[in-house]
Amino acid sequence: MRIPAVCALAILCYANSFPAGLVHDDAQLIQADARVHAVTSNNLDLIFREDYNNAGENLYRPFTTLSFLFNYAILGNGESPAGYHLVNLAIHLVNISLVYFLGLLLFSDWTLAVALAALWGVHPAFTEAVTNIAGRADLLSACGVLAGVLCHAHGRKIAWLCGLALAAAIAIFSKESGVVLPAAMLLFDLAAAKRPPWRERWPGYAAVAAPFAVFFALRAQLAATHPVAVIPFVDNPAAYADFLTAKLTAVKYLGVYLRVFLWPLPLSADYSYNQIPLAAFADWRTLASAAACILLLAVGVLAYRRNRPTFFFALLFFVAIAPVSNFFLAAGTTVGERLLYLPGLGLMGCVVVALSRFLQRRALIATAVALCCLMGIRTFARNFDWYSYESLNRASINAAPMAFRSYSELAEVEMNGDAQSVREASQFAEKALAIVSGLPDSQVPSRIYITAGETFLKRAGLGESDAATWYQRAYDSLAKGARVMESEAVQTRARNLARGKTVSIQPIPLVYIKLARSALMLGRPREAIAALLAQDSTRTNAAFAPILSEAYVAGGDANTAEVALLEGIVLDPQAGRLAAPLMQLYREKNPQSCAIKGNGIDMGCPLVHDQVCTASRNIAQWYGRAGQPAKAQATAQAAVQQMGCPAALFQ
Repeated sequence: MRIPAVCALAILCYANSFPAGLVHDDAQLIQADARVHAVTSNNLDLIFREDYNNAGENLYRPFTTLSFLFNYAILGNGESPAGYHLVNLAIHLVNISLVYFLGLLLFSDWTLAVALAALWGVHPAFTEAVTNIAGRADLLSACGVLAGVLCHAHGRKIAWLCGLALAAAIAIFSKESGVVLPAAMLLFDLAAAKRPPWRERWPGYAAVAAPFAVFFALRAQLAATHPVAVIPFVDNPAAYADFLTAKLTAVKYLGVYLRVFLWPLPLSADYSYNQIPLAAFADWRTLASAAACILLLAVGVLAYRRNRPTFFFALLFFVAIAPVSNFFLAAGTTVGERLLYLPGLGLMGCVVVALSRFLQRRALIATAVALCCLMGIRTFARNFDWYSYESLNRASINAAPMAFRSYSELAEVEMNGDAQSVREASQFAEKALAIVSGLPDSQVPSRIYITAGETFLKRAGLGESDAATWYQRAYDSLAKGARVMESEAVQTRARNLARGKTVSIQPIPLVYIKLARSALMLGRPREAIAALLAQDSTRTNAAFAPILSEAYVAGGDANTAEVALLEGIVLDPQAGRLAAPLMQLYREKNPQSCAIKGNGIDMGCPLVHDQVCTASRNIAQWYGRAGQPAKAQATAQAAVQQMGCPAALFQ
């Protein structure tokens, strides 16, 4: 009854997690990843050949993606979040059971084992791993590590070795941090009360080696065939700092993890720039973090002979946090509470040891129950934050007010609401820009400026007295976003070419359309036209035709405005929406021409014919400059053969 009781406690704490929506990375991993939408041989092949989240980060976690496929296609959950939350909680309950059995082995006391499993199972910081669907990678990886240590502890029989090999595969193929399994096994070997000779333990390590070798071979193949992954500066400034600053900052990050574990009242899903500034010797937070880490490490090492559980748990924290600590390798984030899931077991083990040293059994049980109640209430309350993008980012702003990303994401959400929401969104966008204002453009992702520009454009559209000011701010932000976006593409291509890889990165057309809209509203049609024609690769997008035509009309060039709409029709013959504005233009600017015949456009009219040929020539030229000669030739042939355009026009 001990394990069911502890699991029931965890279920109670997470009972309100099922209505939580698809937030943060969930949409990318479930809605946008076609590989998890159907069980096909092609999808299975892609899961093991492609990266985890299709975001160019070169993460390789096929078992986690398979679990999403299980939810989406086999259980039939589709895009309904409840089923995913149920599976996450089920994995967490399995992990709680594994923690209990590990506690029994180390403490030889069921009371301490129950206290360890219960306190760890309801800790509020772990909601980012349990309630957040994307936290499943951490849940599965921790499950593999815990199961692997237990299999290793139970013997050298073939069944346990096979179980250990399977656990190792689950750990490493679910998330890269599963690499800590051999180190955790070694810690257990050193801490176990009854240990077989070292020469009898090597089969366990050999069982781990096989799945690890397969993983690293597949991971190397992924890195060799995919674009180079780059950590944005604002995601982790320590990755760009000098050696000493980077190490001090990594220690500072560890201090944040310790604070989150000991005092989980302010919890945040966002610790981006500049919530945790780069460290320096004079930074008291860095000194305090270093002192706490040294103390914990010293306690663990000194306990080796006197208290083996303390040795195991204290060092487990450092072992489990090492892959994401930024101390040895730069991670893609500064601090993530989900990353504390397995390392937090080490800290909780130290807490249980401390309670057992200073309290009698009854007092220990009472204290553990009180702590479980307090943490359980906090966990239950924290689950509500994960219900939507808005609730999560608002909670993150309250807990980490200097992290830019929450403000930027809130701006994206709120700018599509009512007038009051749009006003609030503009404030969030301003705050995001203010946080990154001291950085050079090369260190700020274009998305920040683009989101701010789109938000300011929405604010201007409210028609308030200061609309012109907001249009100007929208233009400035979007123009900067476009420049940074183009620079990012150049740098990415250069970086990959240096590694012998060729990548094609296309700019986002909507950015130029909204930039042009801002310029038009400011009465600057030339700037609008320049923005729309800035990139050859975007000129062949039919979506540009209406706004480009509008810009030419505003600049007094009706003929080119008509050609622009015809360019859109040539590019996309199904774009029937362009016929109405084209006919309106002909009626207003060429009322005496033969362009309009009945209720349609007379393609045999000399004016229309000449404009169609001009439009086709322009498109062919754009395709040619964009490196698409086949499309350029096809456009020219169609114009000559079908429309009777002179061939000399395309030479």
